[in-house]
Amino acid sequence: KAAVMGVLKIYHLDPVLIAESDFVNQLYNMVRDSDAKVVANCLVVLNEIMREEGGVAINKKLITYLLNRVEDFNEWGQTVVLSLVPKYTPRSDQEAFAFMNVLDGVLRTPNSAVALATTNCFIHFTENLDDSIRRQAYMRLMSPLMTLMTGSCPETNWAVLKHVSVLVRRQRGIFDEQYKAFYCRHNDPTHVQYIKLDILPQIANTNNMNDIVAELAEYVTDINAEVSRRSIVAVGQIAMRIPSGADSIMNQLLEFLEYELEHVTDQTMCVVKNVLRKYPERAGDVSVIVNKCMKQAASPEGRSAVIWIYGEFGSLIAEAPYQLEKII
Repeated sequence: KAAVMGVLKIYHLDPVLIAESDFVNQLYNMVRDSDAKVVANCLVVLNEIMREEGGVAINKKLITYLLNRVEDFNEWGQTVVLSLVPKYTPRSDQEAFAFMNVLDGVLRTPNSAVALATTNCFIHFTENLDDSIRRQAYMRLMSPLMTLMTGSCPETNWAVLKHVSVLVRRQRGIFDEQYKAFYCRHNDPTHVQYIKLDILPQIANTNNMNDIVAELAEYVTDINAEVSRRSIVAVGQIAMRIPSGADSIMNQLLEFLEYELEHVTDQTMCVVKNVLRKYPERAGDVSVIVNKCMKQAASPEGRSAVIWIYGEFGSLIAEAPYQLEKII
């Protein structure tokens, strides 16, 4: 085990010497060593030595061998093996199923690094599968990821949430019932809050939409202006995704304008503009307050959104030409 790492030390001192020797072939042969720690070290060293060639050469035979032995490795060794798995693309659905069945046991580990590495493998294996089959595979991931997210440190939370963000975009409906787990907590660091605000619109449906919008509305007055802006954007995204909720969400957006906070007004008008592109029939409600919004809007984006509304729905706003004249 130590001698294998010694090869890597020599490589860093003299790469040409290693290239001219038979060490690489020896390391490949030692991948089938009876000791899992030796195997893990061989994979790490080969990956480093052959980095310019893309790392360890992976084929079905090697992947099958490593996955069948994955329980023999310690947690560090498992992450090494699992990081190599996505380099191989299954040639058939049956092959992908076989690999995922082997990995199913590893998924239950309490170690976050191993669980996330396994999640990456599942995502890779399901890329070319039908939606219904992919959904079943992703459902396996839901429970381990939710377990990791509760009570973990912010760094682990962020990594788990990044994986969830990928999953909810690829397959709708997986985490919809767990939507409350993605609410922002008072002690969440801002980078964790940002990604939760990115996920919440993706897991909204007709059943939980009102609860999520009500929660997001609470964040609009947050002391952090960026959290406030992202919350407003998230509310608008829900309206774009779920037409049945557009009316109530537009009413909620108009309520945000009553807060008379510059950053809230600016971001709200940008979102209202986007919502009106899809639901122009709601322009009548906005036309009543658009003049007030122009006075409150401070940023170029907010003001340009108001100007767009003047131009697009000027027939509903008697003062539109005169307001535009001032701006010109």
